[in-house]
Amino acid sequence: MIELKFIIKVYDPHKLVSISSNIGGLLERKVSIGGTQFGLSQKGCLIVAQPVLKGPIGINDAVNGILVKMTCNESEDAFLFISQLSSNLSPHESTIELVY
Repeated sequence: MIELKFIIKVYDPHKLVSISSNIGGLLERKVSIGGTQFGLSQKGCLIVAQPVLKGPIGINDAVNGILVKMTCNESEDAFLFISQLSSNLSPHESTIELVY
């Protein structure tokens, strides 16, 4: 089992909606509660994506973005989700950083 936690930082807070929509589009089954998305990827990874407007614990600088926590049975399943997600992100609009 693999667990990853990362934040998709955005330079323009208006991009949060489109990135959140992209994440939702990658989930086979999902539910949204107050902006936080819970769902399963194609390969059965549990994904929790939550918008943040300031730095979460573990990140030094204030940031706008989406905090993502994923739990997968196989590392290949995690890689598939991240590669699909990254193909929908523009490097000029966002970056991905791991949270430890």
